[in-house]
Amino acid sequence: MSNRSFSLCSDRWLKIAGGRSIGLYELCETNESLNLGGNPLEKYLAFRFLLALFQNVIRVDNEEEIQDISIEEMKETLLKYLRKNCNLFELYDRNRPFLQFPSIKSKKPQLLAGLIPGVSTGNTTVLTELNSVTKVSDAEKVYVLLQQVMFAFSGKKPDNSIVLNPTIKKSKSAPASPSVGYLHCFVLGQDLMHTIWMNLLTQEALEEVPTLSEGFGVAPWECMPDSENDGISEKIKASYIGRLIPLSRFCRLDGQYMHFTEGVTIPNISVSAFADLSIPVSIKQKSGKTEAKGLLAKREKQPWRQLDAILGFCEQEKSFKCKQLSFCLGREGCEGTRVGIWCVGIQLTSQAGEQYLSGKDGYIESSILLDKNVKESLFFANYKSEIERLEKLSKVLSMSVKRYFVDLGSKVSGEDYSRSCVSIFWKESGLLASKLINVCQEKDIEKIFELRKEFAEIALSCFEKVCSSGNSRQILAFAKNRPKVGWYLKKNK
Repeated sequence: MSNRSFSLCSDRWLKIAGGRSIGLYELCETNESLNLGGNPLEKYLAFRFLLALFQNVIRVDNEEEIQDISIEEMKETLLKYLRKNCNLFELYDRNRPFLQFPSIKSKKPQLLAGLIPGVSTGNTTVLTELNSVTKVSDAEKVYVLLQQVMFAFSGKKPDNSIVLNPTIKKSKSAPASPSVGYLHCFVLGQDLMHTIWMNLLTQEALEEVPTLSEGFGVAPWECMPDSENDGISEKIKASYIGRLIPLSRFCRLDGQYMHFTEGVTIPNISVSAFADLSIPVSIKQKSGKTEAKGLLAKREKQPWRQLDAILGFCEQEKSFKCKQLSFCLGREGCEGTRVGIWCVGIQLTSQAGEQYLSGKDGYIESSILLDKNVKESLFFANYKSEIERLEKLSKVLSMSVKRYFVDLGSKVSGEDYSRSCVSIFWKESGLLASKLINVCQEKDIEKIFELRKEFAEIALSCFEKVCSSGNSRQILAFAKNRPKVGWYLKKNK
């Protein structure tokens, strides 16, 4: 490592809303109400790391003990820990650099800038200021490092010829971290510190997850493994903090480059259903076998449309369960009458073992406010019913567009225009998502009926945008196939 120094404790790296950055000491010492800044991935990485930090020093048995801890006590406890162990958070320490392996050396180290999602890695024909390779600052290096150990994409960029344990064999393509590609859900508080407090887990909660036999575990920055499958690696796999910081890649920073290889292989969701507690997971029995699938992050299907899966724990028979929300959403520390859910993820494209951001991919981030007693209220049933109606309305719209183009003798165009029309419908309907959540919580039938009119108008407007009525033939096809929405506007009995 070089002679330079950068400490996560004292140097500014953590992006805060408003465009400034702070260090961990300042986070613990300030009385200011803060929220995370940066793009959704950077917020996710920072939050997971901070949650692991606080969870490492705040280990309690039950909910009663959580209630007894104030946010000020949380910050004081962490500050005391950081001052005692500040050497563990030095990015360029010669012997124990933060979350790195000093011995790793790759034949072809990767440019740090090329590891940032959305930045060109050299084969882009048209470059702009947004995707061109730039020099990465020390503060940005922290985020690149956190991404590789927590949220690494699958692919051949890691040098898998590097093997710390000669008894194992790595494939040419390193697998993705178990959290990649899925939607992650956390309880949302009034600010960053309150959100962290709301998401702290207890020993009782961890005992409900059989795969976490090590409980909270040991923080990896305190005790790094010597190889991919030694005793420490096995404990990381079976501990909660190890799942938050899974060390999916073994890394070493080297100027503007990174040497890295496949690290600890955490069982994915199909093997270990709750590989990541923040992912809503569907567990079903099929042919005598248990099948587990996580809720994917999809740009075309934003979180408000998947709220029935996100809140699946509210219904006993529902297949989807999100452990993070089921453990924390009902916590009495919520101020006011509403609680929030923060949903975040990245939709990615996979091809030939590589994962990357294509033109159709991108970040997903959404905040949903709900009644505090969401588990006991009728909101879930009301919302589920309205979403099912909307999904049916979108299918009616899709078929109407297809039939319009069939009547004009252009079936192939109908398929393309149908997809485009439905995409526009959901994008415009998303502007009414908060309103839909509110009226379902109010359980006001008249307001729900009025909102249905707005959704119906969006569907008809989308049809009119895509299906022309300029000549006599088009007019006939338009009138014949215009979506029928009477069923949707009918009031429930």
